[in-house]
Amino acid sequence: MEISKDTQDAIEKNISQKAKELEQEKEKKLLNLLAEILVQITLKELYETSD
Repeated sequence: MEISKDTQDAIEKNISQKAKELEQEKEKKLLNLLAEILVQITLKELYETSD
């Protein structure tokens, strides 16, 4: 069974879009993690210097 050129193009476009979405989700999670780490460090420093 052979897939038509249009169908193959649509599949490749869909795969490419999903890959971009996954990459964006990974970047978002990484940025959220970095922000959380920075907040925790800042709170720790404030707590330690408030004594």
